[in-house]
Amino acid sequence: LRDAGYRVRVVARRVPPASMRLPGIDYVGGNLAAGLDASHMSGISLVVHCAAETAGGKGDHQRNSIDATRKLVELSSAHGVRRMIHVSSLAVLKTSREMGAALDEETPVDPASLSRGPYVWGKAESEVLARQRAGELGLPLKVIRPGPLVDYAAYQPPGRLGREVGPWFVAIGPKRGPLSVCDVSTAARVIRATLEDFDAAPDLLNMVEAPPPTRQALLTRFLDTRPDLRAVWIPAWCLGVLSMPLKWVQRLVLGAKDPMDVAAAFASERYRTDRAAQMIARAGAPARSRSQA
Repeated sequence: LRDAGYRVRVVARRVPPASMRLPGIDYVGGNLAAGLDASHMSGISLVVHCAAETAGGKGDHQRNSIDATRKLVELSSAHGVRRMIHVSSLAVLKTSREMGAALDEETPVDPASLSRGPYVWGKAESEVLARQRAGELGLPLKVIRPGPLVDYAAYQPPGRLGREVGPWFVAIGPKRGPLSVCDVSTAARVIRATLEDFDAAPDLLNMVEAPPPTRQALLTRFLDTRPDLRAVWIPAWCLGVLSMPLKWVQRLVLGAKDPMDVAAAFASERYRTDRAAQMIARAGAPARSRSQA
């Protein structure tokens, strides 16, 4: 956004030290859960809401994801913000297993999201609330749902690909099977492009790389930087067979009341990427200079 000519203000709980700040960015301290004041919104016409709780229990996510979103939407409307982007997550959607088809922007948000953990619940409730409250207040809002984020410039493999165990990387699933991810630079360019042409941008966007890379391609990218590792592949059917015994181990040995479904944790969701491909192509155009805040 800065490189496209926008004047950018970053609100964060802790202002980074001078050595870590980007030039041309206005950093201010604030806590969304406690509520920002008028000075934070002075001169602001566009808001990108990226903040959310990432740890803790239900109460933490209620306060720092859901309540914070409501306060920010209401504050933005009260101070004349003209456009807002709410950054959600693909994790809020029902699964392709439940839907029986690839997921797209028409797939409903999972109403039982709390069963998938407080983070997913907090993101799901935040998205529903943001859309509802913005509609009531007449605040133009777009929702972007990134897939599992990776940084190709400083690459670490996504969790669904597998785990590093000693001198091995244990990869899960079919080598040629697609695994949807979103590079942080792609997400950034799409957010910028959405603000650049807000009216033409979709109201909802499932943001993944289009087409998605294969598991083998993602692993090769990592191993190219880690020649000390050797890869071991475990087929998905093997985890399916082991899933139930592993649940019993979690219950009996670890005392888990809601044991994790290991097979589901490494499963690949299927997405239609038509809309994502269009936005990525649009985001590839050179940024136009902007002077507004």
